Amino acid sequence: MTREAQERSNSLLREMEELTRAGGWEYDVARAQVTWTDGVYRIYGVERTHDPGDLAASVSFYAPEARSAILDAFGRAAASGEPYDLELPFIRADGKRIWVRTSGRPEVQDGRVVRVVGNIVDVTERRTAESLLAEQELRFRVSIDALPDALAICSAVRDPAGRIVDFRVDYANAAACANNGMTADEPIGNLLCELLPPHRESGLFERYCRVAETGEPLSMEAVTYEDGCAGRRLARVFDVRAVRLVDGFVATWRDVTDRVRAEQDIRNSQKALRNLAARLQAVREEERVSLSRELHDNLGQLLTALKLDIAWLEKRVSRGDCHELPEKLRDMGAVTDDAVRSVHTLAAGLRPAILGPGGLWTSVEAEAVHFTSRSGIPCSLSPGECVACRAGNDPFVAASIVRIVQEALTNVARHAGARNVVISCRPGPTCHELSIADDGRGTAPETSADPRSLGIVGMRERALSFGGELIVESAPGRGTTVTVRIPLTAPAEGA
Repeated sequence: MTREAQERSNSLLREMEELTRAGGWEYDVARAQVTWTDGVYRIYGVERTHDPGDLAASVSFYAPEARSAILDAFGRAAASGEPYDLELPFIRADGKRIWVRTSGRPEVQDGRVVRVVGNIVDVTERRTAESLLAEQELRFRVSIDALPDALAICSAVRDPAGRIVDFRVDYANAAACANNGMTADEPIGNLLCELLPPHRESGLFERYCRVAETGEPLSMEAVTYEDGCAGRRLARVFDVRAVRLVDGFVATWRDVTDRVRAEQDIRNSQKALRNLAARLQAVREEERVSLSRELHDNLGQLLTALKLDIAWLEKRVSRGDCHELPEKLRDMGAVTDDAVRSVHTLAAGLRPAILGPGGLWTSVEAEAVHFTSRSGIPCSLSPGECVACRAGNDPFVAASIVRIVQEALTNVARHAGARNVVISCRPGPTCHELSIADDGRGTAPETSADPRSLGIVGMRERALSFGGELIVESAPGRGTTVTVRIPLTAPAEGA
């Protein structure tokens, strides 16, 4: 090689070292001599007057926590021919802290290390970029994990023909893992439809495929069901959003079950109220017809009899024939007593006698006795220490509670097939609970929420009217318990 070619090669080497921020070095073991290229001097930030053979001085440029690592690695390379490749913190001559990647490759001849060659590269920019990337990724993960919505990033898994057969889960936030009962690492790298088969069964998988293939965003409500005593019932509802991401998608699932159930409850309540209003109107008409019949057939007949007796009296008195008057007056008194009893019976049917000497519980006891005599089903009572119910000092509340007891006992007689009924009252700190429990066949829990169950709807509305609450607990084969919670104080105005 000519001198000119040598100089050109050295110049090119210097330019390459400057561009790559690298430098090369050689350690001659036999002569204990170290040679640096210009790039090494540039990384150290020293002039060429610096002696590279002073190993202690060269090692002192490494950060204190890294010096033992470089000394140990270089020592093993020179002594036993073990190569090394390390990234270590470094302090230049001007005090600037950087990161360097330093490597050494021993050259062995006849079983002995004769020299070690290596390089040193300034990797500060890469390390800084990696640090910033890691920080941004941490911020992303913390932010995404703090979301209440489930979020996942998935990549398409394709067969040899290019068709999507599943999606691999690349990332899932904390909400996604919690919603599906998984640990943070469990879904990563696994197939979506193997982890969650309902995605394929519900048709969501096909929608995800469309997103990945066409880029068409997805926005829909996905509904899952669970088996109940009376068939499938709503389990969870998710607002699903998905957009394409490379060869896959990123999706969020927002649990809107509470909202959907609330909307469903409102619709059921409105339907129940309409049914109840229609039923009340029908009952009102039935009561009018019944009252008219009772007045005509019973009380009307008694009054007609009295009218005839009065006419008979007028004739006898006008003729001075009075020897039969005492007997006739006794008969008229009996008819009058029958009329009074008829009026009392009609009044009692229209409104129970709530506030008797024993208070509300006396009326409840009377209803229990009447129920047993009518149905033949024993009905026991356990009043406990329920002072509020014994007081019965609010006529409106008392009437509502008696009506609830009447309706509950009517339901037992009609539908329960029970052998025993227990009416009990339990005191509490803020309310008292009056319960009507039977040991009958019971019903599915969903039945109590059916807007067509007018009896239950009516009882619930009566309880709400005085700020109370009605709870129906039932299960097939385990009987039914109707509990009305009676607040100790009246609800505030407008509450």
